[in-house]
Amino acid sequence: MNKTTKIAILGGGVSGLTVANELINKPNIEVDVYEQSDCFGGLNKSLHIDDYVFDIGSFLYTDQHNFIKNFPFLKEHYPKIKSNPVSIRPNYTLDKFPLTFKGYYKNFGLFNFIKTGWSLLYAKLRYRNHKTLPAYCKYFLGFQLYEKSGLKNYIERLYCLNDYEVDLEFAKQRMQAIENLSLRKYIFQNLKQKSNSVEEYIKKSKFVRPIEGFGLSFDLIHKHLVKHGVNALLNAKISKIEKIDNQFIIHYNGDKKKRYDRIVSTIPIPVIMRLANLPIDFHPKTVNLFSIFFTGNIKIDSDVIYNYTNEADWKRLIVLSKYYGKKNNMDYFTAEITTKKSNPEDLAQLVENFKSHIKKLNICTGEINLIGQHLTKNAYPVFLKGMNAKIQKERNKIFDFGIDIVGRQGNFQYLSSDSSSKLAREFVQKNFN
Repeated sequence: MNKTTKIAILGGGVSGLTVANELINKPNIEVDVYEQSDCFGGLNKSLHIDDYVFDIGSFLYTDQHNFIKNFPFLKEHYPKIKSNPVSIRPNYTLDKFPLTFKGYYKNFGLFNFIKTGWSLLYAKLRYRNHKTLPAYCKYFLGFQLYEKSGLKNYIERLYCLNDYEVDLEFAKQRMQAIENLSLRKYIFQNLKQKSNSVEEYIKKSKFVRPIEGFGLSFDLIHKHLVKHGVNALLNAKISKIEKIDNQFIIHYNGDKKKRYDRIVSTIPIPVIMRLANLPIDFHPKTVNLFSIFFTGNIKIDSDVIYNYTNEADWKRLIVLSKYYGKKNNMDYFTAEITTKKSNPEDLAQLVENFKSHIKKLNICTGEINLIGQHLTKNAYPVFLKGMNAKIQKERNKIFDFGIDIVGRQGNFQYLSSDSSSKLAREFVQKNFN
């Protein structure tokens, strides 16, 4: 008779749920999923305020999105939409997101376009051995386009750092689209009448979460996993993890404890190290996500508006009414701000700065109305130059203790929900044959 392997998954976000879903197909395995909140979802979060359902950020899916492929029963609940993302340039003009050379030519004229071409040729020589984030961007775009397009502003706003402080390899996880925007590729693709990968992604059919909010999605996933034998432990507050005789004991919710053969962690590295009583020599850097919820009337015909100007702290505006329809004849939308700030006075100032900037840009008709706000602490990892080796040293301590780590928070990597799902599935396929 084969022995049953008991596995604990820490964290009920995209990665943890994908691991659980893959394990239900493996024989002789029992799975418990620990989630400290009262529902699954992680950063995939909707908030119900009055008659509105707001998301804390932008969540778009395609047919090939790995989360949808892993849980195909979700798709029938996801409305199909057309996405038309745009970016506001430093001179307040609009262009398709992330940027187009046609839009750049239209906004800045022939003389600047020629200068951009020369700057790109110069950058190809100067930055061919690019070892920093700005050098990488300038190599593919030239310094003129990198700065005039507002991309430099957006990068610094995204990370809350100067561009030269951000680790290049980490940034590439988010900025690989830069390589598809190079002038050489742009000309070649136009001669061949081909779209680049960024354009192809934008043109693909998109889906958004159910009109009821993410709660419906993760309730369906919850029921699916439980139906297949997974034990979902919501509101589980873990206090300690011990390792005795090659097994793990998880202490949670006061005096409760359970024994496991393996643990898969998707929770932040410092948290799992503290629970396992491992020495922490380095605390990774993170930034918070501050989501502000408004109603008003947006003039721009776009569902996602990126701030590439050199003003204000907001990075992106998501017009949810483009997907689900207006309420009370008004749009409703979320503004995203990545920030190191968390005290109420600073957050109130960020709200006022956003309102002033939107008024200056004149992208709304009349006043906008604040409906609510939400702060997600430590939402995104940030790598400073030289941090990679230090992070890996902390990861190795967790590996040596015997705990597997998966996902954005677990591995301290920037991963989209698509990549998180894919890598979580591959982790199970590799480690549970």
